[in-house]
Amino acid sequence: MESSVTTLENLRHTHTTRDRNVNKKEEDINTIIDKVLVEEGHENFDEVDSLTTMMVIADVEDYFDLNLDLNILEGISGRDELVERLVAAI
Repeated sequence: MESSVTTLENLRHTHTTRDRNVNKKEEDINTIIDKVLVEEGHENFDEVDSLTTMMVIADVEDYFDLNLDLNILEGISGRDELVERLVAAI
């Protein structure tokens, strides 16, 4: 019985750690988006064009030191969806 309690505690710890990592990635991506919006003179994400979106992608790639498949951008309708797809791709 003790080992199954320990296993459950380990699973909870793993899940909590994973949640913190996802939340940190979301926070970092949102910070990158905000920085690009300010640099490009946009007041909100609804104004963003494809060039600005590409700048966000480039900055995310630099920050996380990876290359993203641009197909993740297909059909994105808003900031939350972009962040969700970026987190999933990282």
